[in-house]
Amino acid sequence: MVRFALTIFLSAFLLFQVQPLIGRYILPWFGGTNNVWTTCLLFFQIVLLGGYAYAHFLGKMPKKKQAMVHLTLLVLTLPFLPIAPSVGWKPGPENEPTLRILLLLLVTLGLPYLVLSTTGPLLQNWFAVTNPGRSPYRLYALSNVGSLLALITFPILVEPNLSRWQQVLFWSIGFAGFALCCGWCAVVLWKDSASVDPSATTDAKGKPEQAPLQLGAKTKAMPASTPPPPAPSPLLIAMWLGLATCGSAMLLATTNQLTCDTVPVPFLWVIPLALYLITFIICFDSERWYIRPVFGGLLVVSVPIAVYLLFEGVSAPLMQQIIGYSVALFACCMTCHGELVRSRPHPQYLTLFYLTISAGGALGGLFVAVVAPMTFTHFHEYHFALFGCVAITFLAWFREAVTGAVPKHAPAGGYLTAIIAVAVAVIVAFLVMKEPVTDWSGADESVFTQLKEGVSNYWDAASKQRVLKDVGPIGVDGIRKTTFIKFSAVLGLVLIAAGVIIDEMRAKSGRRPVLFLAGPSIAVLIAGNALIKNINEERGDVIYQTRNFYGVLQVKRDESHTNTFENDEGDIVSEDIGPWVRLVHGRIMHGFQFRHEGDPLHPARRWHTSYYGPNSGVGLAIQRHPKRLSTGPTLEAMHIGVIGLGTGTTATYGRKGDRVRIYEINPIVEHIARTYFTYLGDSPAEVKVVLGDARIMLERERDRQEIQKFDVLAVDAFSSDAIPIHLLTKECAALYFDHLNDDGILALHISNRFVRLEGVSYALAKQMGARAIYINNEDDEDHNDKGVSGSTWILLTKNAAFAGDEEVIDASDPWRSDETVTAANIDKIKKKMKDEVKRDKLQVGDPNPHHPLHLWTDDFASLWELLRF
Repeated sequence: MVRFALTIFLSAFLLFQVQPLIGRYILPWFGGTNNVWTTCLLFFQIVLLGGYAYAHFLGKMPKKKQAMVHLTLLVLTLPFLPIAPSVGWKPGPENEPTLRILLLLLVTLGLPYLVLSTTGPLLQNWFAVTNPGRSPYRLYALSNVGSLLALITFPILVEPNLSRWQQVLFWSIGFAGFALCCGWCAVVLWKDSASVDPSATTDAKGKPEQAPLQLGAKTKAMPASTPPPPAPSPLLIAMWLGLATCGSAMLLATTNQLTCDTVPVPFLWVIPLALYLITFIICFDSERWYIRPVFGGLLVVSVPIAVYLLFEGVSAPLMQQIIGYSVALFACCMTCHGELVRSRPHPQYLTLFYLTISAGGALGGLFVAVVAPMTFTHFHEYHFALFGCVAITFLAWFREAVTGAVPKHAPAGGYLTAIIAVAVAVIVAFLVMKEPVTDWSGADESVFTQLKEGVSNYWDAASKQRVLKDVGPIGVDGIRKTTFIKFSAVLGLVLIAAGVIIDEMRAKSGRRPVLFLAGPSIAVLIAGNALIKNINEERGDVIYQTRNFYGVLQVKRDESHTNTFENDEGDIVSEDIGPWVRLVHGRIMHGFQFRHEGDPLHPARRWHTSYYGPNSGVGLAIQRHPKRLSTGPTLEAMHIGVIGLGTGTTATYGRKGDRVRIYEINPIVEHIARTYFTYLGDSPAEVKVVLGDARIMLERERDRQEIQKFDVLAVDAFSSDAIPIHLLTKECAALYFDHLNDDGILALHISNRFVRLEGVSYALAKQMGARAIYINNEDDEDHNDKGVSGSTWILLTKNAAFAGDEEVIDASDPWRSDETVTAANIDKIKKKMKDEVKRDKLQVGDPNPHHPLHLWTDDFASLWELLRF
């Protein structure tokens, strides 16, 4: 028993330790996008299916032959060690990322991962053969414990303390240890094949018949005359496949949903995968842990929570997203895996059962990683996965109600209180979180009239005061979303209570009444209707939408924009400057333009809009660079580099004679920038777009001695809402400065909702011996609206003339940029400190508490302490 338990545990640990390890290793090579992890998961699930198929068919061979084949396979894996991928796999702009990642993983760790994936079902089968009468299912739960431990330890212990090469080395050593343990089990099986269990009978061909296995500790061997257990029907196998597929799709879709608008990092990868494994552990440890009314009720409650978050999008705080999506994932996987356990077969069909589950896992991965990007132009796989989990659970309940195949379990009355308590806790915890606030102060009567009309379908708003009370704090959309979730939550509680009562009736009658299906049917209809509404809402004002490996891109158009400004006489006047078009990646806007199509020469077409206004960090870096301020007879030409094309707004700063070189990883972005925006074409500068990951392209240019000598290099590449980690490491900063002139300026755009990147930028400045200048600009004022959005930039430079420029000093926040406390900034620093004790003790010369240092390297880049929850 010990050898099987040790080998299965070690294999599961290594199996799931290598997943975030290799994903984090290759993440910088493919642009830092969340689809890197999704593609990795697809590979792991496909190979897992291959491993389970291998175990299934190998288990049909004689025991001696099984041992011989598997020992040979173990030896063949050794040349793959260590598993560090070759840098030759770094992609170029011509390479298709998904296929390249799959090939990279296949060549690097395909066979070792296949061997690890066979271990669970294969050794459980060996255990069943060598230990008749003992259940192998708890070994499956043990393997999931090892998997969960691997996932928890990676972001907490492994990633922060070991370099990438050390991670690869220790994992390879661990794999060698596993191979020895697995070989030990194979040798024991070989020896066992030489003897025949005297308690076993033989069949007509003289082969020993194994005693049927029962769930539980031990049973007696059954006589040979006992008929074999019935084989699973095709309908039951199809249900297994559907349950496994929906659970797997929900795992990948939730991971996408959590990371598409934040930062794809192991911490956010591990949470969904860990929850997925926890449900396996709970369900497969014992059938008594899956209490259908409890987890079915949790599913009913969690669906409106997930839909609420879909409507909120990036407006929801990160912690709310993590909790809400995690609750929905846990409920979906718990019901899917719980229904698998309730319908699992006799151990004689164990490998078929696991093979079907792994096939479902691979199908779910294919749906999210391959089919969805090819079929959907938005992240709608989450909608389909969520609805699929609800629907397949309903079908499993329906099958049981019709066939009467009801396993025995405790009566419902004993856990009614626990059910209600869990449901109420989930609802209350979510609803008490802060609602979005809209300031309606100063609104005139017409605004309130529109608001009353907006909520007429939900309340009979009889007066302006009622609108002020109910609508004022959160706005019409907030009322609709809040109303929906409260209504759904109350309905969920009612359905839970009804389900418990009816389940009690079933326990007494011995058959579940069809009436029980009324509640789940309503839940299916509500979920489907809400998800369709959310999909339709996302299509509003979209004139172009596409999706590829790097995410979803939308071009949206508003027909008019009124610019209110103060003229030379001091009067406030308004001008309709026509339609404006904006680019959205995921749910984050990445630039827009006032087209003014009636007048191609209208200056509004060349305004520095969104995050690139004249007072932004990049605007100051270009306009106040000494070359721009030169008083010579001719203007000095500048070489401006930009990482991240977007709409091409930065090209508006180019003058005749300037060169603007823009690096863009996503080829579709260039098509959009040239088709729906005119910034690139309108710029008098020489503009060149270089396709490919900026870091890889800059490295190759340096290797070819093509040093760019940029005067300003703006890092504005975003994976939706934040700069990819690999573009902010020490090694990458050195690459930037290799391509900068001695008086050049590196501009880092760090605006985002979820990660505090100031400390990372300050640490890079110190590492490079440069000055860090913090620039934060606000939105345009109402009476001078040229489309400038608030943004935060940090400028790194060794250019003393630029750092001493009066306009730069006035625009900067030296109290945040200065590394130490000085007499000039101490008052400002104290004013911004919340801790009164530390504020009173602060003295000149102390480290600036607003100037944290978090140096990222290619090997170490922890996000945990930088997240804005």
